[in-house]
Amino acid sequence: MTATPSNNHSTTIRDVEQLGLWAAIGSLSYVFWICGGMEMVERLAYYGVRQSSNLYATDAVSRGGLGLIEKQVGIIFLIWATLQAFVPVFTGGLSDRYGYKETIFASTVLKIIGYLLMALFPTFWGFTAGVVTLAIGTGVFKPGIQGTIVNTTGRENSSMAWGIFYQTVNIGGWLGPLIAVQLRQLDWSYIFYACAAIISLNFLLLLTYKEPNKDERLEHIRKVRAGEIKQEALWRDSLRELMKPILL
Repeated sequence: MTATPSNNHSTTIRDVEQLGLWAAIGSLSYVFWICGGMEMVERLAYYGVRQSSNLYATDAVSRGGLGLIEKQVGIIFLIWATLQAFVPVFTGGLSDRYGYKETIFASTVLKIIGYLLMALFPTFWGFTAGVVTLAIGTGVFKPGIQGTIVNTTGRENSSMAWGIFYQTVNIGGWLGPLIAVQLRQLDWSYIFYACAAIISLNFLLLLTYKEPNKDERLEHIRKVRAGEIKQEALWRDSLRELMKPILL
């Protein structure tokens, strides 16, 4: 059954012929697979720490843990969740304006610093500083990866692309805790050092990454600087997007 386009000639996904299973997979560009690899690496490192952090925070100091009480752990997790939820609202604009590759690189640096802070400063404040840095790094990472996928897929293969992408999330989230549970038998700090090493693999993947539609972004920047078009402040633009009913 063929859908009838509306009078304003707008199209929906029903108006676009969908590719079959193997055709959809084969249509995905190498940049998509690079993003999938970076996402899997990032989630592997993240969940290696995230799924172990509660045990680490409450474990006795004599066994290498922080020896924190539940109230302190709750404060840390509240900060972690809040930052990770709202930072992308503003960093998404950074990715659009300054480039996906640049923000993915910056986020990887931040996440490495976060893991190292956790390893080097085994105290409430040291771990909290690591959590804050890691949460900000995660918030910077997501828009660049997801923006790339949006720009490298079309209506005929986007469902398949996002399905595969989230499977890479699942694979990373499954492997991370398995690695962490082995490393913590040796020493808690080994988890953080290992995750810092794992996330650094994204530097290698970035060497083969090519930002889609980069020419259009650079042309937009040129027009803004030349005064041909006006660009709102990033915070104001982010708030306007946040208040759209469909997003709420």
